[in-house]
Amino acid sequence: YLQDIEKSNVDDNDGDAGFKLVFRFAANPYFTNTELKKEYKTEISNPYCGDMDVKEIKCDTIEWQTGKDVTVEKVAKKVKGGGAKKNKQKKEKEEARPSFFRDFFRNLSPETKLPEDAKEQARALADEDDEDDDDDDDAALVEYLMDGDYEIGSALRENIIPFAVRWYTGEAAPEMDDDDDEDDEDDEDDDDDEDSDDEPPARGKGKGKGGAQKKKVKGSPKSSP
Repeated sequence: YLQDIEKSNVDDNDGDAGFKLVFRFAANPYFTNTELKKEYKTEISNPYCGDMDVKEIKCDTIEWQTGKDVTVEKVAKKVKGGGAKKNKQKKEKEEARPSFFRDFFRNLSPETKLPEDAKEQARALADEDDEDDDDDDDAALVEYLMDGDYEIGSALRENIIPFAVRWYTGEAAPEMDDDDDEDDEDDEDDDDDEDSDDEPPARGKGKGKGGAQKKKVKGSPKSSP
């Protein structure tokens, strides 16, 4: 249902103030929004090497249709005590589940209180960087998420959107196509080797049980007395 992605600067007079992405959607059965905006507010931290600090990430709220929120799932809530009557009265509760819409359209700032699923995502990023920072430090976890989110947004803005057609045709990633072809050829070679290993060795002619039977030698005719 995604129709287009547009990019623009937050401030036309200041390119370092951040940028905005607009995702345009066709009518769909999941949410009523026809567009979702996401803003990255930044500030240059080092003018000599172009380092940027992410100050805030703001996203539109997704207006989900009833029962169509893909960012949560309903699970049965355990009822204390037994009995058939209580089992029939089991209640359902909503729990977060992995989703692009949950992870990408998330408001973030240094003051953000992270839910548990966001903390787990941030800890995974920290483990990838092999940092020794305290994994329970909310400020550090928010920073990990904001930096990772900014990298994704920047890649969309600088590498994907300007060359969308090239990505669609595969021209933007020719090496990936070559690697796939090589992998396919290697798989075919491996299959051929396995097939040759499975074939039984050819039996020699005239040897063993499978050899040709010896011809019977006809005896000489009996002479008459």
